[in-house]
Amino acid sequence: MKKNAFTLFCLTATLFLSACASTKLGPDEELVEYKKIDYTSEQKKELTIQELREDCDMLKYLVYNSYAGIDEAIANGFNLDETIEEIYTKSLQKKQPVSEKIQTQDFITITATTFSKKLQNTDQHIYIGNSLKNPKTLYFSDVFFAPTNAPSSENPLENTPLAETTFIVKKCGEESQQLGIHKGMQYTGPETNLFEVLTDEGKLYRYGVMTNKRIKKALIFVDNQEISVAVKNDEPIPTKESWSGIKTTDTTLYISLGDCSQATGITDRSMFSEYFWTDYLSKISENTKGKKNIIFDLRSNHGGYREFPAKMLRAAYYYNNTDPQLSKDIEALMINITGENCVRLVSPVTEFGSKEYTEKYSKILFERYTPELQAFYKNYWKHIKSRPVRTHISLQEFATSLETLPKPDFQGDIYILLNQGSASAAEFGTLMAYELQNEGINVHIVGENSNGAFKYGGMTNYRLPHSSLFLYMGVFFGEPPLMQQNQNWQGEGNGFFPDYWATNDTILNTLEYLTKDKQLKTVLAGLDKGLL
Repeated sequence: MKKNAFTLFCLTATLFLSACASTKLGPDEELVEYKKIDYTSEQKKELTIQELREDCDMLKYLVYNSYAGIDEAIANGFNLDETIEEIYTKSLQKKQPVSEKIQTQDFITITATTFSKKLQNTDQHIYIGNSLKNPKTLYFSDVFFAPTNAPSSENPLENTPLAETTFIVKKCGEESQQLGIHKGMQYTGPETNLFEVLTDEGKLYRYGVMTNKRIKKALIFVDNQEISVAVKNDEPIPTKESWSGIKTTDTTLYISLGDCSQATGITDRSMFSEYFWTDYLSKISENTKGKKNIIFDLRSNHGGYREFPAKMLRAAYYYNNTDPQLSKDIEALMINITGENCVRLVSPVTEFGSKEYTEKYSKILFERYTPELQAFYKNYWKHIKSRPVRTHISLQEFATSLETLPKPDFQGDIYILLNQGSASAAEFGTLMAYELQNEGINVHIVGENSNGAFKYGGMTNYRLPHSSLFLYMGVFFGEPPLMQQNQNWQGEGNGFFPDYWATNDTILNTLEYLTKDKQLKTVLAGLDKGLL
């Protein structure tokens, strides 16, 4: 009996010590509360004081446990507790005198306004009650300038030093002429408002303004006069619900990608990623052979999954490759390089439905993760309730046998077409194009600045239980070294600046000048109106 008691004591002590050991936290781990997330909402028009309190508490829980940018924001002085209490107090002040209830719309408006004022970052994804993003857009005029030492029309790409250069009005529209602007007038404003473009008259400088405000007029300085001219931004290029397209000339391959998400009617992401593009990727490889130029059209591509631009670039860069495993290794390394030094926030919130989603929609992709990452997730999901840890893991997630990318088969120039609608995974795809820069591939960006929605990605969405306030936040965070070293990248909210600025009305001329491909105007007719 005594022996059994001693055995029981030892077993209990062992279990206790094991439990203590299992809860030992790492340097970047924090125990947090586990809450079951209900993705449905009551969508009440009015909230009781208790419901307001519950929604505020859930708002705080979700932002802290599912928004990857929150740690950076807190390090920069953002106080989440004070922000939530300010929202609660201001909403409470809107309480109806008789019913003592708060209008839901008042709560949503106060929440969005408070976060937009308090959360001082440049995140172009985040939505808390309303969109908090504020990207910069190019507004351009109809006034074009030529430097006094302009290159010849035969060689419009000839470099022209801007230092101490005088810019003279070369051409302008009728509306600007009516305001008193005419050929020969000298530009006397800052050079930062002159954007180099290639036109049918050679290289010119178009007057424009980069701003995150909506404007219709801007001051232009000519002959030391201030004249208010009309400015506009390009209309969004429609993708026509088209996933992709191929056009070819003798020397140029054009490929487009209008979306990085899932195809219409395809619910299994794994199936789409693995099999749906087999023929299309083969066509890309076959049509790249013998080409000097690749035009990769990512205009108005709002993002989605990084796998899709990786597959397209792999098919073009390595057109002689027929080994399926090597293809997967190349794609994995391309994705990992653009995730280097980036992290993913892991918490009970981000992983609440991950196991079920993975088994249902992305089992094949999960199996391509590194063994260590697979083991991490399986262990986390197993103990998510008993040990709800908040931590960060590396975004370099795919298994590959390669340490460096092989030398590409394609040797030539790649032109990435971007505009303000190019964001997120499309910007990851743009960065992937640079991974083999100087390995026989020269990358040029043509168009307008992209959205600058890169640093905070991997979007998740939720609704608060009573008010149905919508939250859309990223679980990925960071800018990899390849991005930080890229001279075209101007940061979150600014995006990639092009090497050659081109609005819709000049993009085809620009590509013809750059590629010296006289067939482009015929083959890519309609490029100014949408993806082909």
